[in-house]
Order: sequence, then C-alpha cells, then structure tokens
Amino acid sequence: MKYQLSILAMLAAWLLPQQSQANSHKIEHIASNLYPHVRIITEQYQPHSIMTSMTKHKLPGLSVAVIKNGQIVWAKGYGIANKETNTPVTTNTLFQAASISKPIAALAILHLAQLGKVDLDTDVNTYLRSWKVPKSEFGIITLRHLLSHTSGLTTASFRGYARGEALPTDVDILNGKGNSTAVTATLPAGQQFQYSGGGYMVLEVLLQDVTGKSFAEYVDKTVLTSLGMTQSTFAQPLPKSRWHEASAAFNFEGKQYQGDWFNQPEQAAAGLWTTPTDLAKYVIAVQKAKQGTTTGIITPSLVKDMLTMHHKDMGLGPQLRKSKQGLIFAHSGKNFGYSNRFNAYADKADGMIVMTNGDSARPVVAELQNAINDHFAWDLSSPMLVTPFNMSDTLRNDLIGEYVWEHDKTFKMHIVRKEGAFEIHNLVEGGKFKFIAEAQDSLVAINTGVKVQVETDKKGKVTAIIWAQRHRLIKAG
Repeated sequence: MKYQLSILAMLAAWLLPQQSQANSHKIEHIASNLYPHVRIITEQYQPHSIMTSMTKHKLPGLSVAVIKNGQIVWAKGYGIANKETNTPVTTNTLFQAASISKPIAALAILHLAQLGKVDLDTDVNTYLRSWKVPKSEFGIITLRHLLSHTSGLTTASFRGYARGEALPTDVDILNGKGNSTAVTATLPAGQQFQYSGGGYMVLEVLLQDVTGKSFAEYVDKTVLTSLGMTQSTFAQPLPKSRWHEASAAFNFEGKQYQGDWFNQPEQAAAGLWTTPTDLAKYVIAVQKAKQGTTTGIITPSLVKDMLTMHHKDMGLGPQLRKSKQGLIFAHSGKNFGYSNRFNAYADKADGMIVMTNGDSARPVVAELQNAINDHFAWDLSSPMLVTPFNMSDTLRNDLIGEYVWEHDKTFKMHIVRKEGAFEIHNLVEGGKFKFIAEAQDSLVAINTGVKVQVETDKKGKVTAIIWAQRHRLIKAG
C-alpha cells in the first residue's frame, strides 16, 4: 500500500507541472486568435496575434491580467515600455491608469462615508473649506452626484502637464488657472449624466479638507496599501526613484513623447500609476465583498453603495452594465499616451484588465478583450457588427468641416472625405479615425467602434456631432 501511495505521489508531482504548462499554453492560445473589433458584415476576417495587432496600430507595449474563479490565471507583458532604453513591458511595468483612477479614488470617499465622516447625500459645500462649489440655479451638489457623474459640473477630462512644467494647485485647477477650463455647473444636479473629471477634482479637494492629508498620502495608505496594491501610487509627479518602473507614453504614430509622459495633478480623476495585476486585486476584492467577505477597506456595505445604478448605468465610481451572466462593473482610461480598460463580473469571480502605453491602443484593447471573452465563454465584451448605410450625398458633403467642443473651443475635430468614407482628425490629441455611416445620422469608427451622432436642423443641415455619446462639438465651418 505504501509503495502504491508513493507511486501515486510521484505521478501527481510529475503531472502537475505538465497540467500547468498545458493550461498556460491554452491561455496563450488567446494571443494568436484576435479578430477586428468592428466587423463589417459583408467582409470575412482571419485571426491574428497580439503582436500583429500592436504592429498594425503602432502600439509599442501592452500588459494584461485575467481573473478566473478569483485567481489571476494569466498575466503578461508584451512589447516595449521605453524605446530609448529598450526596456520591455513586464507584469511589473507601471502605466498611468487615466480615468480608471476614478473608481479607485471613489473607494476613499465611500470609506469616509462608512466611517460617518461624510454623508453621500449632503451638500458637498458642508465639507469643503479650501474651495466652494459656486452657487447656481441648478441646486445643491452631493457626493453621490459627484461619484456618479450626475453633478452637472463641467470639464470632462484633463490634458496633463509636460515633465518639468510647473503644476497648478487643486484650487487653481478648479478655478480654470491650469490648462483646463473652470469647473462650473451647467445642468441640474442629479437629473442627468454628464461625465465630469471636474467633479472628481472636487472630490479630491473635499477628501483633503476632511482628512487634513494630501490626496496621495491618504489614498495610497488607506486604499492601495489595504488592498495589497503595493506597486500602485497616486503620487504626482511620480517619484524619480520609480521612473525606471514606468512605461513611457507614445503617440498615435508610436513615437515616444518628449519627457516620456505627462504629469497629472488631477489625481482622483486621472493620476493613478498602477499595473493590471494590482488592478486585479481591486477587482477581486470587490467581487469577494459582493459575496460577503471584507478585504481591506472594501466591505459588503461599501460595495452595495458602489454598485448602485444611477443615470447611464453609472455606479459610485465604476460603470455598470447588466448581462445574461450577471452585473458587470467596468471602466476605461485615456491619458496622453495611455489607453486602458477593465471589465469584470460583480457576482462571479471573473474579469480582465488591459493596460497600454499608446494613443492608438483602443482597437488592440478591444480585440484582446474579445478574444479573452470568447476563450472563457463570458459576455464581458463583444465585437461590433456593422451594416454599411448609404448616406445621402447632400449630407455627406455637409458633414465636411471643422467642429468645436461646446465647453472648450480649443478642443477641435475636422471631418474630411477619405476613400468613400470619412476621416475625423482629432486636432487636440492627434490621430485620424476612419468612419463609415451606419445610419443617416450615425457614423462608426472602423477600428475603434467609437460612434458619432450627427445633429441637423429643420432644413437637414449639419449643426453638430456628438463624439462617443459624451462630447458635443458644434460645426464651425
């Protein structure tokens, strides 16, 4: 009997590494089975690899983490983090999380509410000392409004500041003394969705006023450390001692930005440095709390508040979506030179995080997430199937011209005709996007899936476009 047990033990010891290698190989199979995210129904497509997609879209580097049954089953880096030093991307490479900073920052506010130091439905001016939300006819603004982008406040996003450039204070940013417009109310609070990085700047100042500590100091210790996100930090600028850990940022042509990256003093809105593996720890903690287990500061009651749906399926921090397999919490992030996305289930322990170092990354991120989704038979993401629409020549011709964002005239786009379709030039961030018509009043980008709605007046003349259901740009000429 002892001999038989010994043989079985030896067999098991031999089999386990083989099974591990087989599972690894099976998951790596995903990397060779990517398809375009936007698929025109009249065309056929062949699979390609992650590196092929990165090369096509001029994306230097990418890092991925996949969660299955509460465990990270695949984490890997691809490509280059810094072309000047020839540093490769690894699972330890830091990326700017951009707007994925928001759901992490939201945890700090929700924790303060759990401690009874703030109330989610009280006028935020009750807690603000160093700056006040200007009085307006749109009513009081609460923490719930700010967290769910229903405050009616302006300033959707922030551009960042070149390395070495003087950084404005938080109050200066709110007052429009940085490189962004002043944060003001333009819609009634609580009645509709308006994405507002400015609202998260208010949260940043409020947290500092309530705790008496800097945002990075408080959130790094209270949130990141408690979740075991030991590589992550909200420190802005990133300490020089950690520069070697960070990926440089790259433009749409795959060229490294001068100075390697831009600093983001708007920490709560866009300032987190992190990795997919660290973000996976946040995702897993949320999933465990949803099932009744506390991890660090993330408690079941906190997650209940966080996953409450508001306008446009916004939670208090993450974006929410219902699917056949359960509630999904997610967020994307885009700073100059960084494009990221995470999608995860709230009611089962599965999810995926992709972070990249390029402006051109969106189609690669979508293709990889679709491949992961198909491999595990999830419904976290799906390709976009498009039927081309024969838009009238009059409307096609009228679409050509320049468009200016209604809240910031320095943000412009230009539409030109290109090979029977349209090309939209983003004159601020750079990049040229090819669009086709899918309806008389709708265009879709064939690489990214971004949609543009076309507004016309009573005479059928084009007056404005709405970019990605978020930014309304008025036709200027």
